[in-house]
Amino acid sequence: MEYTHSSPLPNFPVEGLMPTEDTQASSFIKKYPHYDGRGTVVAILDTGVDPAAAGMQVNTVGQSKIIDIVDCTNSGDIQLSEEKPIQKGVDEKGTQYRFVIGCRGHKLILDSCWTIPSDKVRTGTKRLFDLTPSELTTRIQNERKEAFMKKHDKLVHKILAEIDKISKTSQGEEISESDKKRKTELQNQLEALKTLKDTYEDYGPEYNVIVFHDGEHYNASVDTTLKNDFTGLPTLKDYKIDNRYAMLDESNLFNFTVKFYDNGKLLSIVTVAGSHGTHVAGITAGYHPEDPSMNGVAPGARIVSLKIGDHRLGSLEVGAGLTRALNSMIENEVDLANMSYGEATTAPNQGFWINLLQRISIQRYNCIFVSSAGNEGPGLSTLGAPGGITEDVIGVGAFVGHQQMNANYFMLKNVKETSYTWSSLGPTYDGVQGVAIYGPGSAVASYPQYTLKKYEMINGTSMSSPNVCGCLALVVSGMKQCQIKVTPYKVKRAVVTTGKNVYDILEAGFIQTEKAWNYLVENRDYADLDISYTSYILSRNNNRGLYYREINESSRLNIEDISVTPKFLSSPHSDSDGKEGERAREVIRRQQFNYDRKLVLIATKSWIK
Repeated sequence: MEYTHSSPLPNFPVEGLMPTEDTQASSFIKKYPHYDGRGTVVAILDTGVDPAAAGMQVNTVGQSKIIDIVDCTNSGDIQLSEEKPIQKGVDEKGTQYRFVIGCRGHKLILDSCWTIPSDKVRTGTKRLFDLTPSELTTRIQNERKEAFMKKHDKLVHKILAEIDKISKTSQGEEISESDKKRKTELQNQLEALKTLKDTYEDYGPEYNVIVFHDGEHYNASVDTTLKNDFTGLPTLKDYKIDNRYAMLDESNLFNFTVKFYDNGKLLSIVTVAGSHGTHVAGITAGYHPEDPSMNGVAPGARIVSLKIGDHRLGSLEVGAGLTRALNSMIENEVDLANMSYGEATTAPNQGFWINLLQRISIQRYNCIFVSSAGNEGPGLSTLGAPGGITEDVIGVGAFVGHQQMNANYFMLKNVKETSYTWSSLGPTYDGVQGVAIYGPGSAVASYPQYTLKKYEMINGTSMSSPNVCGCLALVVSGMKQCQIKVTPYKVKRAVVTTGKNVYDILEAGFIQTEKAWNYLVENRDYADLDISYTSYILSRNNNRGLYYREINESSRLNIEDISVTPKFLSSPHSDSDGKEGERAREVIRRQQFNYDRKLVLIATKSWIK
């Protein structure tokens, strides 16, 4: 029976799947189609990005979407052997072949097409489960266990059938000595199989790896067939050279890329630690020419995938990995970075990595750093680090508008737009507002191939942050094309100043892309926008703000000493030796010396004087 409908079916509200109207991003691109993010590079500090995911192939001008893919956690590192000379052999058909002895003593046959001028290679091994996300590891283990149990049960059935045959043959008669021995042997086999089943544990396959230099670049090949024969298997160069990737597990659509370190002595097999990073990248910069409704906010932008989530630690990030990520950001000259990651802290704006982020990435290399505020609301002071508590970082809260309600939640009746109840709130423990701006906190965006999903709907400040980052990529794209100086202080001031009033308890606004752009154009020559200001409450151990939280403080008269200090951007050459470094330091010091402004603190509440 065919279903018929008396009236036309309503159109699906696709515009809410990737919310760009409320942020003015879609109207901005319509007005300025060439300011779609092209010319900008965005670093995604997350679980890694799958280069085979939908929307991750090219940008709007045909450039490769992903410039570089880096594992900052070392989880995919293989310390390779010393160089081994290639040996020659002859098979049973009289055909010559080349081989080396691998790390486990196996003869590894090389592809005859490989160009190896030195006639030497390095070898190594890596277990698959050292590289797979936990959910994929579980899936593969379940599949392998099911196959193992089928074989196990088949063997048990075969042995039981043979025992039964011996018993029937000797029915009523004494069992022969040979049958006794055979029966005992079969019973021992049954016991061994039972023990094997009870103690079953799967560590996964171990892959042999070969690395060689072709005269121009290092190449790596992974024996995913487990046959010790590399004939016909793909070889990969550093992803940054030719943007190629391959499948590590073809049946599960699990992809990998490679990088080389220490003159080819260390191979990094780069995989994703989860689906989160690909989704985030899809929100910021996904480009779907076949279905533009699924485009990310800035489809013209290019990205650098920086895997900071270590799957060995449940995709937790650690300091060493974060520091490597900052180095990669500098190496790839990124304009913006998004970090939808973080944990709670009671020590805001502090720490070794936070200092590096502020002093090096933001102040010295002018990176606009955007980060999620956290999902621990609605209580006050529930912000995560670095997004909610770090000076100069644009911390983003999650907001839900009517666009999202219609597309993602199918609301039966209209309710007012609001921040999500779980979106973390400030102030920080040292008295700063915390959330700088709100963005749409849900999206349907790209997902890694291994999940067997093309797209997925997720909500969180992890989604609002890349949406805002995409909006900023649009603005930066326009600034670069109009030759407007781009600085993180200037862009943050524009975003915060022009945010739409959503009546937030701490007065954080909702991002408005066009208004931020107009503000930057109108103030393009106003140099003071390139200066940031930090307030210190001298009477409160140099806290950055006043936070009267306890009743004994909020019920009495308090007199505080406040100092306001300007903060200037530096130069990539600030720490350099020689004349270049001296000139860079002189410029900064002269700027500080010549700075002279009359600032006035204005109270916006009647109870402050």
